[in-house]
Amino acid sequence: MMEHVTIREAAAHLGVTELTVRRRMRRGELEHGKDERGRIWVGVTTRGVGDATQFEQSPVNQSTLQLIKELTEERDRWVAEAAAKQATIDLLFQQAENYQVLLYEAQSQVKRLSAPREKPPLLMERIDRRQDDSSELELPTLSANVSAEGIKEAEPAPVQSKRPRWWRW
Repeated sequence: MMEHVTIREAAAHLGVTELTVRRRMRRGELEHGKDERGRIWVGVTTRGVGDATQFEQSPVNQSTLQLIKELTEERDRWVAEAAAKQATIDLLFQQAENYQVLLYEAQSQVKRLSAPREKPPLLMERIDRRQDDSSELELPTLSANVSAEGIKEAEPAPVQSKRPRWWRW
């Protein structure tokens, strides 16, 4: 049975775009014309009630409809599972942000509470330490000039220190 409809209705009925309906009209694949108001109509066939029951009862179409139904249910399950996983991901991101804030606060408290660092030893203390270390070295021997008159002042032997010069400290 042929029914006259607008281009938009024909596109919806055929499951194509309006541009495709216009192309088919130009090629002569679809019956078309103008009514008394000048509007374009397209002739589309409509199925009767008997045609629809015959389509649903064929074994090939019945299995296709069953497959479509199963795939739709599976898709709905996947969509629900994806939504649940996305909610879990959002919750984990929120928890991670909270932990980052807590970590930052804890680090700032540790900086405030930490003991002051030891001051480096003063220059004189370093010199004293070096002298203590050098005390283990050989002590210089004194050479005495002895004459008949008695003992004169002792002259120290030249000392060679293992301590580096001041510019090498």
